[in-house]
Amino acid sequence: KMAIINLDEIADSVRPYLKKDTYTARILSAEFTQSKAGAPMVVMQWELAAPEAIEDGMSGKTVRIAGLQFRDYLSFSEKAKEFTFRRIKALHKALELTPEFDDEDPDVAQYAGLAADVTIETEQQAQTNDDGTPVLDANGDPVMNNNYRLKRVLRLNTEHTL
Repeated sequence: KMAIINLDEIADSVRPYLKKDTYTARILSAEFTQSKAGAPMVVMQWELAAPEAIEDGMSGKTVRIAGLQFRDYLSFSEKAKEFTFRRIKALHKALELTPEFDDEDPDVAQYAGLAADVTIETEQQAQTNDDGTPVLDANGDPVMNNNYRLKRVLRLNTEHTL
C-alpha cells in the first residue's frame, strides 16, 4: 500500500534559485581540456555540501540543495587569461595551495575533494529547443533554468573536504 504524497510539497524546480550567499561546496573533479574555440581551460565540477537544505525564495518550500552540482570554467584564452590567473591565485590562496601554477600542464589532481566556503549566485536562462526557440510551459511562459555561478572562493572548509 502506497502513502499519499502531497505534490504541492514537492519543489517544482530541480535546481532551486539560490540567493547570492555563502555556501559550502566541494570540488569533485578538475580536468584540463580545450574549449570549443580551442583555448586551453580547466573545468571544475563542484558539488554543494552545505547547508543541506534551504527555503526556496520563489515557492517558500524547503528544498534539499546538498549534492547539487555545477561547473566552473577557467579559460586560458588570450582574452580571459589575466582574469583567469587572478581567479586561480585567489583559489590557491583560499584553498591553501602552492602559488606555483603551470598553465600548459596544470596539476588538476590537487583540487579533487577539497571543500571551500564560496559565494554563489544564480543566473536564470531560458531553456531552448534544438532550433534555439524557447521551451514554453503550460501557461506559454518560457521555462527558466537556474545556473549556478561561482563568484568567489572564500576559504578552505576542512569539515567538508574528502
